[in-house]
Amino acid sequence: MLLDITRIRSELRTRRLARQLTYYTETTSTMNDARRLYQTGDTGIAVVADMQHAGRGRRGHHWISPKGRGLYLSCILTFPAHLPIAAAGFCCTLSILDIIRDLHISDGSIKWPNDVLVNGRKVAGVLVESLHSDREMHRFTAGIGCNVTSRADDFPSELQESVISLEEAAGHTVEREPVFCALMQNLENRWDEVLTNGFEPLLDDWSQNCSTIGRQVCITMDDSEVAGIAESLEPDGSLRVRKPDGTVEICSSGMVEYAS
Repeated sequence: MLLDITRIRSELRTRRLARQLTYYTETTSTMNDARRLYQTGDTGIAVVADMQHAGRGRRGHHWISPKGRGLYLSCILTFPAHLPIAAAGFCCTLSILDIIRDLHISDGSIKWPNDVLVNGRKVAGVLVESLHSDREMHRFTAGIGCNVTSRADDFPSELQESVISLEEAAGHTVEREPVFCALMQNLENRWDEVLTNGFEPLLDDWSQNCSTIGRQVCITMDDSEVAGIAESLEPDGSLRVRKPDGTVEICSSGMVEYAS
């Protein structure tokens, strides 16, 4: 079933976010669409699609987008230049976690840097790309993929045990339209909180919900790997990893795997 975009526009209560909303039944990538629609200074643009043919995940990975079963969206967010770049992704992941709580789903958590898990299985992911920066503002394209009603057989066999949908986790029907509206409202609220209170309260909230901290991890970066215990988050959202030799590595990005 396709998104009821008329219902979304009727039920959306945000002041800015998604007020310039573009909808596609199918598209190559909502990230590409948002970039194309962006005009310098514009904020609150959002693009949502029922299916992506080349949805992008982090570090060049493909985001699988079963038609009519998830939310595949991108929006434009603007932050003061003095805030850490991680602010955009942290706002997005916590906004998804807010929905998980509202659905009374237990064991929701965040995997550094930008995945949302339920019972250790991935329910959503976030990709943030820099769009335009100057001395005053950073503007980002924030892409969100969330499994809402998808089933295991919508994914390749090698992923079926590592993914979950909101509907499967909740144990009852979950409609995509109210999830979209709630996500946009949550994100706008988180966005406003950071603009008002700064990054530190957001970082504290994020840290308390991060399942990565305290785990044995292996982090793959562009040209290296780091293995050790994820100790804590740095003030800018980077991950502090204690290696077996006792030295510390500060990781600002990378693909994380938990040791079994």
